[in-house]
Amino acid sequence: MSRLAVKRNRAKRLLREAFRLTAGELAGLKNRYDWVFNARRLIIEEKADVVAADLRRIIAQVGRNEQTSPCETEK
Repeated sequence: MSRLAVKRNRAKRLLREAFRLTAGELAGLKNRYDWVFNARRLIIEEKADVVAADLRRIIAQVGRNEQTSPCETEK
């Protein structure tokens, strides 16, 4: 296995763990979203709790935007 594949797989594992750790916050959002991340190389040096904290910050911002958004989409 190449070194790049090892790094890429670590980044994927960290992001999956971050989503697992923030499942409660994600469930609290009004709408459901498809999340797309473009991970930077520095992510492989971080711990899972740091990545989860960053994701929590993003989720909180999305939640604030949901509350202040004048239009709502219904499915």
